[in-house]
Amino acid sequence: MGALIEVEKLKKVYKDAIAVDGISFEIYPGEVLAFLGPNGAGKTTTVEILLGIRKKTAGRLIYFGKEINRPRRNHLKRIGATLQEERFLPNLTPREILHMFASLYGKGDVDEAIKTFAIDEFANRRYRHLSGGQKRRLSLAVATVHDPDVVFLDEPTTGLDVQSRRSLYDYILKMRDRGKAVFLTTHYIEEAERLADRVIIIDHGHIVAHGRVDELIRQAELPTILQINGDTYEVFSEREIASIVKSYEEIRDLSLSKPTLEDVFVKLTGRRIRD
Repeated sequence: MGALIEVEKLKKVYKDAIAVDGISFEIYPGEVLAFLGPNGAGKTTTVEILLGIRKKTAGRLIYFGKEINRPRRNHLKRIGATLQEERFLPNLTPREILHMFASLYGKGDVDEAIKTFAIDEFANRRYRHLSGGQKRRLSLAVATVHDPDVVFLDEPTTGLDVQSRRSLYDYILKMRDRGKAVFLTTHYIEEAERLADRVIIIDHGHIVAHGRVDELIRQAELPTILQINGDTYEVFSEREIASIVKSYEEIRDLSLSKPTLEDVFVKLTGRRIRD
């Protein structure tokens, strides 16, 4: 199946800075695509262009098979999104807010959204009285109430407790299994490692890596750390590990630490994702 959204040589230039510098990628149905980068790398600008909040300076956007300048109402009906900062009318309740957005989209199962994101307990409470975590769960319900084909989740687990975070992970994977596309930005790199089918790493407006997690780790050529009896070795193959292990007459303790996506991220950007 072809891409739902295609981005070709996308560029965004502000007065004194280039925020996004000629990046290209595709978003396919039935996948979670994680979009990672340090603060100021161009992540939020890219998401805002894809949602029509900002205008691109150059490049091509192809939505659902047709080239567009920026997404319009008919495209946005097939897209859902949560942004880092969202506010709804303070005197409305979550139930009223969900009904409002469902009517704007022309479809939506409000009761199912309330159930999915465990909103029942505060569905009839005014928005201004909700906690940060409750507001975040409502944002996720609003983003998906109309059953979109593509969902943009910008830092979706910020402010969520552990149980809500795990529930969101399950929901993301269910969306993927139903053929939806999920575009995920996060400061929790373990989320990308756990959920993503593909990962894009962006730094200073450029894509510096793109592929499956296992591919990126392999391409980075990072060592596995082997520790035996307090001795530490950097190894790059199972043959090296076996050779070192055989050299010991007695092994009291042994551990292996394989490279992670965060190790790849640090090698490519020189920073940790939360820096």
